[in-house]
Amino acid sequence: MRFGDFLFETLRRVDSYCNIQGAGSPVSLLAKLPVGDVECFQVTTVANGVHGPYVFCGIDQTNVRLALRRSLSELLEFQLMEAASVDWSVSRSGFATHLNSERAFESAKIELIERDAFLTSLLVPSLKGRTRIYNPRFKKHVFVELHSVDLALRVVLSGLRFGDGRGWYLGLGTSRNLDEAVLKSAIEASMIESSFEATVPDGPIANDRKRTLRIHLMSSIEEKVKTRIENLFFGETDSDFRFSLKPHFNKLLERQNFNGSWTVRVVSEDLLPLTFGKYWTQSELEIRRRIKLKGLHACQWMTHPLV
Repeated sequence: MRFGDFLFETLRRVDSYCNIQGAGSPVSLLAKLPVGDVECFQVTTVANGVHGPYVFCGIDQTNVRLALRRSLSELLEFQLMEAASVDWSVSRSGFATHLNSERAFESAKIELIERDAFLTSLLVPSLKGRTRIYNPRFKKHVFVELHSVDLALRVVLSGLRFGDGRGWYLGLGTSRNLDEAVLKSAIEASMIESSFEATVPDGPIANDRKRTLRIHLMSSIEEKVKTRIENLFFGETDSDFRFSLKPHFNKLLERQNFNGSWTVRVVSEDLLPLTFGKYWTQSELEIRRRIKLKGLHACQWMTHPLV
């Protein structure tokens, strides 16, 4: 099937599904996203919902259909958030969509581990990066591998300077393969960089996206955050460190979608929660408790710059 026909049929089915859920006709826009010397397919899907336009993005290095599916997966995850009365602006962590429930559960766990790795590294200045990475394909990006609660996972933080070097566009990528984690993190940082130049429709959800992007930049300029991020990128590393924690995960929700895929929500009371575009919602005492589970102590308190 040609991509045009595939896109039409996919959106027709999504339109039917969205109408059942109270949203409206989606439109997908195809673009190319340069990431280092790699040019990726980027599909942005805009669905008109009851609270205004919802904007979702999917990217793949070689497969435009996979980019479309990833964009639509974000839409399906958002709809499960709405069904569960989860505020998009509070947390997106722990939602994942995949071809079967087990893979979706695994993807959600990996996301929680990834974000916990970054937040722990941010709040504990004594915690060094795991390894420093240089990849000649991404000359403008800097990379560092972070420690996580799963030694088999490679969690990579990437950064792109903006302006006169005052702050960073940041991206995270996680995989059991280091090269794949590097690519994922580079794509995320480049996507955030391109988002500031993109034309985004008005509406509560779209405006929240713009607001969180601004918070991303302003937080990365904040002196304590900027200093900590640069210490991770350019400071010493320690490949021998291990967290003393094996976290527990609970699947709160799961739903089968119109295309046979599954969307799940997973939580962990052991890992640090990432709020979306806001400051910490949990008490400082609770955050410090979760850090102590890893055998560490939070030595500084700051907002996080992730969106």
